[in-house]
This record gives sequence, structure tokens and C-alpha cells, in this order.
Amino acid sequence: VAGVGRVYFSVNPLSTATLRKLSKMRSVIYLVVVCAYIDDFPTSKEGMLDILNPSKLPGGCQVWEVAKRVWAQWQTVVEGFRPDTASITRPRYRVSAKRGGIHDFSSPEMEHALGCSIREELRWEASLREYNMEVRSYLHFGTFYAAIALNPAPIWKTSLNVSYNDLVTESEANPAQGRDLTYASLQGDVAYSLALASGLAEAPA
Repeated sequence: VAGVGRVYFSVNPLSTATLRKLSKMRSVIYLVVVCAYIDDFPTSKEGMLDILNPSKLPGGCQVWEVAKRVWAQWQTVVEGFRPDTASITRPRYRVSAKRGGIHDFSSPEMEHALGCSIREELRWEASLREYNMEVRSYLHFGTFYAAIALNPAPIWKTSLNVSYNDLVTESEANPAQGRDLTYASLQGDVAYSLALASGLAEAPA
């Protein structure tokens, strides 16, 4: 999506091998399973409260159950542990919300509305501290989506330190002219994308 840094794609069928490949996508930070997407989200608080229910969102409750199964599969294949039956049937979740635009409600009100409706309709267990699943919701003007996060930490966790001394010659690095030697830290996903954009024959390992 232009301007917001998100890419939507579908994977069918979703196999164990595919999940492993997705977990190695170094050019992204987080992967989520989208449960609902709306292009004309209401701006009023009443409209928000009415529509933020899994049963009323596109796809209904069934989509959320499918997304939950994908989340459980990711925990087993990628994160390296197998959730117990209780965690899969009734995961402990929290809801986060980010919002941009003019609306008659706040981000915390969105979190509360969606969190309560998930608990009531899906019978999942809400927990702000001891959660094992995060439901993320985003509203950008009229575009809304809710999703279950797969990876709790960025896929590409490391950073790349670049020395200014590596980029200029000794004569160019003149502290007297205000060009002190400094270090910059790049997020791994940014460094990886820049490496590909520079025309490297092979992606860095």
C-alpha cells in the first residue's frame, strides 16, 4: 500500500515449507494474517462500535478461526514450540490499534471495542500482560484492517553498523569542517533492501 509501507499477498496452499520461506523474508519486519479489511470505515464512534465485531466484519468469525490456525502453525514451525490445546482453542490475546485521520473516537477506544467483541464472540481470553497472541488493528482515514501477528519480534533482528570512515577517505573526513567520524545503525530489513537495490549479484546471507 503506497505511503504506509505494507504489502498484501495471498498464499495457497499454506504449507510448512512456505511458512519457513516466509520466516526468512529479510526485507520485511512483521508478518500478519489479515482477518478483516474495509475501505470505507465509519468515522463516527457509533459506527465504529457497531462494525468492530468479528461477526460483522468481512468474512465473519470463520476468518478469525482460520487465522488462528495459521498463527498456531507458525508457533510450531517457526518459533519452535507447540502451543497446548487450550492455547489454540482459547488463546490469550491483546489488541493494539493505530489510527490516522479525523474520527470521532480514539485508538484506545478502538482497542477496547475490538478486544471486547473478540472475547464475547470468539470466546478467546483477553490479557494485557500474559498474552501469547497480538491482534493488530490499523485505521488510515477510511481504510481499516485487523490482523493476527505471526512473529512477536522483527524477522531481521540484527542491525548493521556503518562507519563514516568506511564511506570517505581520510582527507575527506575533516573534523575541522564539522565532519567528525560517526557511526550509523541501519535496521536489518533496510540494510538488506539497500543491498539488493545496489545490484548485488546475490542476496547477502
